[in-house]
Amino acid sequence: MRLLAGHLSWHAAPAHAWVAHILSDATPHPPVPLLQTPHATIGSATYAGIHHLRDTQIYVAADARLDDVQTLWHTLRTSTDPAMPPSPAHLIARAYTRWGADLGRHVLGDYAIALWDARQHRLVLIRDAIGICPLFYTHTPGGVVVASTVRALLAHPQVAPRVNEEAVTRYLVRATTGGLDTFFEGIRAVPPAHALVLTSTGTTSHRYWQAEAQAPAPPSSDFSSDSACARGLRTVLQRAVNDRMAGLGTGVSASGGLDSSAVACLAHIAQSSAAPLPLFAATFPNLPPNLRRRSDERTYLNHLTRTGRFRTHQLPVDHLNPAAHLDDTVRELAAPPHICNLYLQRHIHRAARQAGCTVLLDGSEGDVAVSHGFGWLSELAAARHWTAFIDEVKALVHRIGGARGPDLFWAFGAPYLREHIALHKASGLQAAWLLHRALGVSRKALWMRCVMGGDSPSIAAALVRPERAALLPESPEPPLPRTEREAHAQSLRVADAATGAVLAEINHLAAADGMERRHPFYDRRVLEYCLALPPTQKLRHGWTRWVLRTAMAPDMPTAIRWRAGKSNLAPTFERNLLRDAAPRLDAAAAHPQLTDYLAPGALAAARAAGDATTCWRILGVAAWFDALPDLAAPYSASSSPLRQDVSPLVDASHSSSLPSTVS
Repeated sequence: MRLLAGHLSWHAAPAHAWVAHILSDATPHPPVPLLQTPHATIGSATYAGIHHLRDTQIYVAADARLDDVQTLWHTLRTSTDPAMPPSPAHLIARAYTRWGADLGRHVLGDYAIALWDARQHRLVLIRDAIGICPLFYTHTPGGVVVASTVRALLAHPQVAPRVNEEAVTRYLVRATTGGLDTFFEGIRAVPPAHALVLTSTGTTSHRYWQAEAQAPAPPSSDFSSDSACARGLRTVLQRAVNDRMAGLGTGVSASGGLDSSAVACLAHIAQSSAAPLPLFAATFPNLPPNLRRRSDERTYLNHLTRTGRFRTHQLPVDHLNPAAHLDDTVRELAAPPHICNLYLQRHIHRAARQAGCTVLLDGSEGDVAVSHGFGWLSELAAARHWTAFIDEVKALVHRIGGARGPDLFWAFGAPYLREHIALHKASGLQAAWLLHRALGVSRKALWMRCVMGGDSPSIAAALVRPERAALLPESPEPPLPRTEREAHAQSLRVADAATGAVLAEINHLAAADGMERRHPFYDRRVLEYCLALPPTQKLRHGWTRWVLRTAMAPDMPTAIRWRAGKSNLAPTFERNLLRDAAPRLDAAAAHPQLTDYLAPGALAAARAAGDATTCWRILGVAAWFDALPDLAAPYSASSSPLRQDVSPLVDASHSSSLPSTVS
C-alpha cells in the first residue's frame, strides 16, 4: 500500500500543505512531488503514483498494482507510443480517456485511484473490484478531501472527528456496515468495484463489476470434463500468481492448508530462480496436546519442506497475547480491527521483513473464491431432493473433522424446509422426520424453527443497550439462492465489501510493517472462472474444493491435497486473550464511553461464556475511545512544520509523466 492524498476545492485554491505533510510522513526520501491545479492538489507517496497526461487536463494519483498490463496497453497504445506504458498512473489516465469512469471494468489489479478531470471539473475516485487498496473521502466546506487512510483525513484541519455511534454499535454486535461507514461521521470508504464521480453539485456512484450467477463463462473456458476444469483453474490461478511475484523479495504466508499451499507451489514455479522459496507460518508447539492437534500445522508444513522447494520459517506464536499491540493497531487504523488474528499477521510481517522479503503472497479466503461448494447442498434442498441432500451431508461429516449433520442442515437446508412445509405441509413434515432420523436434527428445534417459525435471539439483544439496538436499521434478507451458482455469487456479493474491509486492513498494517500482501485467489479472473464452474467441481462426495485438489495434483504433496479439514486458531486465541488480557477486560468493564453502549453485565457474561470474539471487540472499542484524543489532533502548518525535503511541488500544467515502472 502506498499512501495517496488529495484536496479538492470547487471554488478556491486548495491547501496543498496538508497533502505534502501527509505524504512526507509516508515517504520522507526522496521529496514527494504533487500535482497542483487551480482547484486540486493530489499526490501519491511514490513517483510511480502520479501523472499528468500530456495535452489533456487529466491528473491522476494512484496506489496501483496492475495485472495483464501488456494486453491493456495493446488495446490503448497508438503507433507513436513506446512498447510499454511509462507508469501505472499513465496507463490509468489513458484508460480514462477511452472508457471514462467505467475504466475499472477493463483494468485488472489492486488499485485506489483519485483522478481530477479539469475539463469536466470533476473528481473521480475508483477502487479495485475486491477493495484490497483502501480509499476514503469526506466532504469539507467547499470541497472534498481524499486519502488512503482515515488517520490522514483526520489530520486535515477542516475535518471534524465526530463519533459514528451506529458504526460502533454495529461493530460490537458483529453486524456488517458493508465496509463503507467508518467510525467517524462523514468519513466514508469508496466501495469496492465502484467509481464515484464528485462535482460541485453532488456525487454519483456506479458499480463496474459484480459477481453474477447469470454472467457468461470466461472466454475459452472448457468445462466438458474433470481434467478440463482442473486445467482451466490451474492456468488462471498460475497467471494470477505470476502477476503478483516480486522477484527474490517474494515470500508466502503459509499455513499448510490447501489454499496457501497451492499459492506456494505455483509461486515456486513462477519464480525466476530455482532457490527454495521462503514460507512463513505460525506454529503452536507448546500448546497442550488437545489444543495442538486443532491448531498446529507443522505436520503439513513439513510435507512442503521435504519437497526441497521451500525454506520454511516456522514461527512459534502460542505465547503471544492477542491484545499486546492492540493500541498501536487501533491508532494505525483509526478504528478497532475487524479480525482477531492480526497479532499473528503482524508477527509474520516482521519475520518476513527480517528475512529480506518485501512481498507476501497470501492464500487466505481461497475457500470463498473457489467455494467449498456448500451451495450445492442449498440447490439440492431447494429442489426438495432431501435424500441426495442427506447423502452429501453424511459424506461431509465423514470427511471433515468436527462437522455435524444438524449444523450443516441448519446452515444450508433449513430455509428450504420451512418453504417446503409452508407450501406442502404433509410432504414437508415427512422430510422433517427423514432429516431427524438420518442426521439427528432435533425434533423440537425442527418444530419450533421450521414449523412455528421461531428463531434464536439476536446478539444485539443481549450485548448492547436496548436503545442502541433499536437504532440499528434492519438489513433486508437476500433472496434464497436456488442453485449452487446463485449461492456462490451471493456469498461473493455479501462478502465483498466486508472482505474488502478486512483485506484493506491487513494490507494497511502490512505496509506499516514494511510489507505488501498480495492475494492471488482474489484476482478477478480467478473469481469469474470459479463462479462459472459446475457445482460438482466444488463439492463432490464430501470433498470441498474438488477442482483445486485435482488441479494441484502434479505439484502439491498428496497429504495436503487430500487433507479433509483445516486448522482452527480459535482455541489459542480464546485461551490467550481471556487469560493474558484479563486486566484490560477488568478495566473495560468500567470504561465510561463503553458503558453507554453495553448492556449491564454483558462483558461479564461474555467472559463467563468464554466468548473471546465479543471480548476482543469490546477491547477494540475501548482502545479506540482511548485513542480519540490523539487521532483528533489536526495537522497545523504552524505547529508542525513540514520537513525540509518535501518542498518541491510539481505544477501539473507543465509536467508530463514521472519515471517509474509497472508492476
